[in-house]
Amino acid sequence: MAIIRTDLTMQSYKSSKRGFRVRRRFGPMAALGALVFAACDPSSFLEVSDPGAMSATDAQSAANAPTLMNGVIGDFECALGAFIVSMGALSEELGDRGFSGDTWFIDRRDILSSDVYGEVDCTSRPSLYTPISRARWGADNITSLLNSEEWTDVAGKPLMAAQAAVYSGFSYMMLGMSMCSAAIDGGAEISNSGLLTAAEAKFTEAIALASTAGSSDLGNAARVGRARARLGLGNGSGAVADASEVPEGFAFNTVSTSSGNARAYNRVYEMVNQGQQYGIQEESWTLLTGGVEDPRTKSHDSGNIATGGLAIWWQNKYAGRGSTLPIAHWKEAQLIIAEVEGGQTAVDIINKLRSAHPTLPQFASTDAAAITAEVLTERRRELWLEGFAAWDDYRLNLPLNPAVGTPYQITVKGGIYSDSRCFPLPDIERFNNPNIS
Repeated sequence: MAIIRTDLTMQSYKSSKRGFRVRRRFGPMAALGALVFAACDPSSFLEVSDPGAMSATDAQSAANAPTLMNGVIGDFECALGAFIVSMGALSEELGDRGFSGDTWFIDRRDILSSDVYGEVDCTSRPSLYTPISRARWGADNITSLLNSEEWTDVAGKPLMAAQAAVYSGFSYMMLGMSMCSAAIDGGAEISNSGLLTAAEAKFTEAIALASTAGSSDLGNAARVGRARARLGLGNGSGAVADASEVPEGFAFNTVSTSSGNARAYNRVYEMVNQGQQYGIQEESWTLLTGGVEDPRTKSHDSGNIATGGLAIWWQNKYAGRGSTLPIAHWKEAQLIIAEVEGGQTAVDIINKLRSAHPTLPQFASTDAAAITAEVLTERRRELWLEGFAAWDDYRLNLPLNPAVGTPYQITVKGGIYSDSRCFPLPDIERFNNPNIS
């Protein structure tokens, strides 16, 4: 997990053609605060005590096991929302509609390691590295605690062990889908494929633990996750073997809530329909499938206009702050099988998925290239706003849309679309991690 250092980088500069982005500024009030502090006796602050404070050891005691597990799930779900939004902005799904230059770089695909995606938390934008790393560390910490003598008699231990492995696996998976490289617990830099390999190992562990705990939901979630990791690693036969075991209709979702806790909000709805920091990208307006508007990617013009005259289109997939986000489901498993096997198997899977939407036409072809292209289109439709489009661009080296060199929001922001396909290891990790040069 990245070690946060709050004094990192007061200003970071892009190359001359990209200008610069201000990170932090210390103004007159900060200087005044320093003078006031200097006039005090610093030792007096050490005399303050909190009788209700809990030590780190007590916080991780066996008695707090359920609370810690709930915290891990909460961290993961908030990180997942941030991940989907950031990956949507990197693909053609979401377009930036804000006026803060710190957020344009993802949408414009000119990501630098000095950009803020590595620093901010899951309720801010654009966030990625820190919330995912926190969720991953929390899940692995639970695993370590469950293997300690102090947690020997924890109630529900088998189920908790399976949960920790599942959420760790999906955290590694998010890092592998989004990051060019990352580091784990202050260790050496790990490549994208290394992160996917770590995810695969966690899912293998989770499948065995879920079987012991008697949880088919966690076992099936881990099978979808391992199939996803194996697909990314080029192990098609292994991916199909896992995906084939996932029962029809299976879905493993978050437990979102609109109770007022911003960390639990559906982040896509919050950023697009509510806060309007993002809108549906023009390339994703009124997407067609077989000449018919696809209900799975339906969006609409909100009637609101962002600074610079940009129309703000809202998504229809998630109805509100309390809508759940998908973590793993049978439809993704079927699309993995379709991508690997192709042919009539893929055609049948496409048509079965479309049959749930009566307005969509059926697909027919015997041409291998046409079937492959249709499978990728189906992934774009069925997995819309779930974090997959940018990953497909990355792992398959698909043509980028808009094309590199296309002017970016020329009415207000400027610049051109570049060619970033993943997020580089952020400076906050590189500067604070002694194992990375």
